[in-house]
Amino acid sequence: MKHTMEMYGLKIFKYKLKIFNPNQHTPIPKANRKNKIQIIKDKILLMIKSISTLRLSLKLTIAAFGLLIACSEDLGTGEDGYGYEYVPRTYKIGDKGPGGGMIFYHDPDGFIMTDTSERCYYLEAAPKDIPTSLEWALTGHESAQISETEVYIGTGRKNTARILEKIDTFAPAAEACRDYSSGGKNDWFLPSIDELHELYEKKDLVDNLSNGYYWSSSESSPSNAWYQPFSSSSPSTLGKNTKHSVRAIRAF
Repeated sequence: MKHTMEMYGLKIFKYKLKIFNPNQHTPIPKANRKNKIQIIKDKILLMIKSISTLRLSLKLTIAAFGLLIACSEDLGTGEDGYGYEYVPRTYKIGDKGPGGGMIFYHDPDGFIMTDTSERCYYLEAAPKDIPTSLEWALTGHESAQISETEVYIGTGRKNTARILEKIDTFAPAAEACRDYSSGGKNDWFLPSIDELHELYEKKDLVDNLSNGYYWSSSESSPSNAWYQPFSSSSPSTLGKNTKHSVRAIRAF
């Protein structure tokens, strides 16, 4: 398999490149930088291939934002005697995200995803709705209680998994989000009601949203689930076997 920068979310044009002399920390003349960039790309790819084995001396330092990757040791000082540091791009609300959708939520301190305890910093809405309105649960399965779904930011992905564990293909909204793919990303999910409400609050920045009702992954009772009307700010609940709009999101 051919390894590329893009496979690992590393795109040179997305990065702010700092090239410095490791001893004096003086900038390299601009005329010499183009060749240095290619050297760095080659070194990153060489080490990425071994990341899964954990047998490399690449040092990854995740800063408070979880976005600053300081590559030192092997990458830091090359044959040419120079050190290199990459600062990946950050996002602001309204930016296009890695999955081709729109960034609609940012927490500089991060939020914890309850399924993996991963700390994330952004929520990204898919570029468009799932093509058809869908039920939360099909008739005959709408009273199946999904235990322990939650409403908070960071819970939608786990909610989606719980729904599918319980009623699988009889949960069209959750299933459609799980199966959704955009921008090479396949980690989309049905948002919790708090995540969905954040999307409502930023609806003017997100493309292709309607003024209709959107399903969340948060259950309110055995037969009802939370939805967000995009024509008003107040979430409410409805029977699970009613059809509403669905917009997948992802966290990173």
